[in-house]
Amino acid sequence: MKEFDTIVVDNGSTDGSVELLEKEYPWVEVIKRDKNYGFCNAVNVGIKRSKTPYVLLLNNDTKVEKEFVKELMLEMEKSPKIFSCSSKMLHFTYHDRMDDAGDMYSIVGWQFQRGVARLEKNFQKTADVFSSCAGAALYRKEAGFSRGTRHTTEKRLSFGRGQGSLLGLFSCSIASASWPA
Repeated sequence: MKEFDTIVVDNGSTDGSVELLEKEYPWVEVIKRDKNYGFCNAVNVGIKRSKTPYVLLLNNDTKVEKEFVKELMLEMEKSPKIFSCSSKMLHFTYHDRMDDAGDMYSIVGWQFQRGVARLEKNFQKTADVFSSCAGAALYRKEAGFSRGTRHTTEKRLSFGRGQGSLLGLFSCSIASASWPA
């Protein structure tokens, strides 16, 4: 029994990826767009189309561990107040180094990726984060999403612990890994 939907929002690509998906993965729903409307816009189109209570966002250049989705789900199910869970994202070339373990904000309001270039072995426990990196994270759909702004960058969903905390919601980063393929 299939318990998930796979939706790919294509922002007007010309590299043959849509044709590949249609030929090799006919069960994937492809939403074709006439041009590149930006990451946040495409993500919100996919989220709106989904019919599941959770939404997994995964960049097209990632590889995940076997239990990746299961571990994200187990963490999310610990509390209805958890809005999102991100995986630890490893560096493209150096898999012993971190790329992102959730996003944080400094005391002066600057956003930063937690763990960048640090050793992966130092990120083995779940941690509270300000927001999850949308490159490899699970979100509770009912909590809602914002459109994002250029200030938060096109690659970040602008709803995380900071905005979610107003609603009593939280984000976390777990020890399961994903990395660019």
